[in-house]
Amino acid sequence: MYLPGPVYDVGSVDVDGQVLTPGAEYRVDAPGKLVRLGGCWPDCRDMAAVPGEPGTFTVTYRWGLPVDEAAVAAVSELICHLLKGCGGGSCGGPHS
Repeated sequence: MYLPGPVYDVGSVDVDGQVLTPGAEYRVDAPGKLVRLGGCWPDCRDMAAVPGEPGTFTVTYRWGLPVDEAAVAAVSELICHLLKGCGGGSCGGPHS
């Protein structure tokens, strides 16, 4: 089964009200392919049922890509710069 978008991480996989164990019952292969280990994914789902009930299949995951510490530091520095300088039509840049 393919999950749309880049998969940052999977929160849970629930089949018929049973939460599957990551690494033992499923894994994610790049790019976003959810693989069932030791079994198959359900062929049918009850789309009218509440997630967690029999006949349901629910996957919760975060969409995105992991970033390294340098990227986090760069974005943090940019946000601080913008927050300090943005006011009254100027963003504090060298050409403001």
